[in-house]
Amino acid sequence: MSAAEVRKSYASEADYIERATGLQFKYSILLDTEVETLTNIELFNIIDDWIGTPYRLGGSTKSGIDCSAFMQVMYAGLFSMTLPRTSREQYNTVRPVSLTELKEGDLVFFSTRGRGVSHVGFYLQNNRFVHAGSSTGVTVSDLTDPYWAKHFLRAGRMEKTEVPTLVVNP
Repeated sequence: MSAAEVRKSYASEADYIERATGLQFKYSILLDTEVETLTNIELFNIIDDWIGTPYRLGGSTKSGIDCSAFMQVMYAGLFSMTLPRTSREQYNTVRPVSLTELKEGDLVFFSTRGRGVSHVGFYLQNNRFVHAGSSTGVTVSDLTDPYWAKHFLRAGRMEKTEVPTLVVNP
């Protein structure tokens, strides 16, 4: 169900906003977007469960995770899909898409070491992506931030990546 369809199911937009969850408000601030656009509660539950997890090269648990393992977690949880293990393998698996075509669930790739693909994130919306950064752990960042813009390689889409929407409002 789209955000517009969800809003139509309420008597008014104000009614919808009044029923929004704390999670929706939290991520509307992080993504700099209206709370009513955040209808995919499952996506934000997964992110919130991992946010702040420290980075660990080769890690794949809550005690430490790297960027490509975090993408595996995201895709397994949202799409029941298994991704390749490394960011380079993930890069070679996706269908390239332009920045103007980005959709929630697309992967964004970076060259942070100057030798090809070395980092990957999960696109959310409004130029924001979630990733496991080596200095930040699991966090939400902005593609237009000078660091990320400088190191951006390309975006890509896995097949069957329509993010399922689980609308949870009282």
